[in-house]
Amino acid sequence: METKPGSSNEGPIRSKYRGLSWDKKYQGWRVRIYYAGKQRHVGRFEDEVSAARAYDKAAVCLYGTSAITNFGLEACLNDPTEVSSFIIQAKEKAEQDQQGRPQQQHPSQHSSC
Repeated sequence: METKPGSSNEGPIRSKYRGLSWDKKYQGWRVRIYYAGKQRHVGRFEDEVSAARAYDKAAVCLYGTSAITNFGLEACLNDPTEVSSFIIQAKEKAEQDQQGRPQQQHPSQHSSC
C-alpha cells in the first residue's frame, strides 16, 4: 500500500531522485544543489518529477556537460524549462568571487545558462 508523502504514519520522506527532499511544512518537494562550497536553493515543487527536472537544469547550468543528472544530459538539454534565478545568481557570484572582483551586474540582469 502506497502512502502519501508527509502522512503521519511514516518517517522522513526520501526521493529516488538526486537533490530532492520532502518539505513537511510546505507539503512539497524542496530542491537544493551544492555549488562553490555552498548549498543552493533551486525551488519547491508539488510533484517529484518536476522537482527532479529542475535539479537537472540547475546541475547542467552550474557544472556543464559533466553534471550528474536524474534523467540524463540529453533530456535536460531538450527540456524548455528555465533555470531558477537563484541558480543563475549563485553562479555569477561564485565566478566573480573567484576572480576577486565586486559584483557589478544588476541583480535583474542575468546571464543565461
